[in-house]
Order: sequence, then structure tokens, then C-alpha cells
Amino acid sequence: MIKHFTALYSPLDIAYNQVMSGPYKDLSVKADDFEIIAGEKNGKVSGFWRPMVAIGDVRGIIEDWDIESYLDYLPLGNISSTTKYLLARGYKATAVYACVINLKCPQWSEVRKSYKSLINNFKVISDDFQIYKERHILNHDRTNATYEIQRKMAENEQAYVVNGESSSGLFYRNADWSYYASAVDGGEGLHGVIWNGILRAEKFGCLYMDLGDLIFSGDLKLKEISFFKTGFGGHIKTRLLLKRKDFNE
Repeated sequence: MIKHFTALYSPLDIAYNQVMSGPYKDLSVKADDFEIIAGEKNGKVSGFWRPMVAIGDVRGIIEDWDIESYLDYLPLGNISSTTKYLLARGYKATAVYACVINLKCPQWSEVRKSYKSLINNFKVISDDFQIYKERHILNHDRTNATYEIQRKMAENEQAYVVNGESSSGLFYRNADWSYYASAVDGGEGLHGVIWNGILRAEKFGCLYMDLGDLIFSGDLKLKEISFFKTGFGGHIKTRLLLKRKDFNE
């Protein structure tokens, strides 16, 4: 059920996060009418480094958990029963935003004008994960184990790669969603990488592309990245991040 509103939280995504941040005790539960993805570390519950997620009425299960963070995707536009439960217990809700593209009708007309020539001049040379890895590893300090998990994701159709002449991108996917996970710019820009990632997701039958979080104030670099993402069209999706007040202090 979780997969109907995010490409994240797959078993391999969870394995990747645990390699990055250490092992968690798995508290996840799945039934016909509810699902929780959660892990416990040092007595605190999150979503295996990401915020915990849940769908359905899970209040009876989580009442004794010391929840560090919970993300409500607001899939139907209303807050979940878990959000209501946590708000009543003093948790603070903060709006977070993401750029989401409806893949049933990705509109070339919505793409920022300055992007179009860069996209048209971009040439996809392969979908080889090894090319992405070799380019990415030059710019990021990560263990080989993380790349091997992502390779498995690509092999199991949970991820795909777009490689240009010098730039590459990695995208996660499931039946409904694709997610822009990471990229490396070798000098030709990422405009063509992302647009071709969007088109690939559409061909795979995904319904939505999530280009990731948007920041509107504060860090200048993050604001510039957010502005870049919104140049591909789509709309801004609001979600709620809940944390207990003392976790924010």
C-alpha cells in the first residue's frame, strides 16, 4: 500500500539506508487494511533513517513507540489518523514540499524555456549502472556496498539509470511512482538527464515522478536546486513531517 504514494521504502531502499546509517530493529507491520514501515535504533523509531510512514489506523500498534519522525504523504488530501494521534500527543507538524510531475501528461510546454535547448542537445548513451557508479564515486564518499544495493535495485526493476555523454542520473521506481534519487553532472548539465528520466518513467507505466524536496528559504544552494527542479513543470505537493517537540530543540 505504501508504494501507491512513494517509490521509497522498498526493501532494497531500506537496506541501502541501513548501510548508510547503521542497523535498525524492524518494527514494520503489514495487514490487509494497514501498513507501517518503521525501524528502531537507540530506542527511537523512524523509517530506517527516513521518517516512519504508515497507512490505515495503526494507533493501537504505535502507542508505546518513541517516534522520532513520521511523514504523512496526505495521499487523499486529508491528514491521516496517525497524524491526528501524534498531534494530540504534542508532536509538531511542519509542511514539507516536493515537485511532482503527473506522468499521464508530462507537458513539454511547462518546461522552462531556457532548459529546452539543453534537453534537445542531450544524448542518452546508455542505461548501464556501472557508468553511473564510476562517475558518481569520483564525487561522493560512499562505500561500495551502497552501490551494490543500488545495482540490485536496477537489476530488479526498482531503479533505472540515464547516462549522457558525461552526466548520469539514478531514479527509483515502483508500479506507481518514480523518484529522482541522485545524479552527477560531468559538465553537460542535468536537464537532459532528468527530462529523459521523466520520459523513461512514463514508459515504465509509472503515474508520477517525484523530483524531491523543495526549499523556499534559507540555504542558497538548496534554494537554487529547488528552483532547478521546478523548471520541469508539474506541481508542488505538500506533505506533513511530524516530530516530537523535544526532537526539534
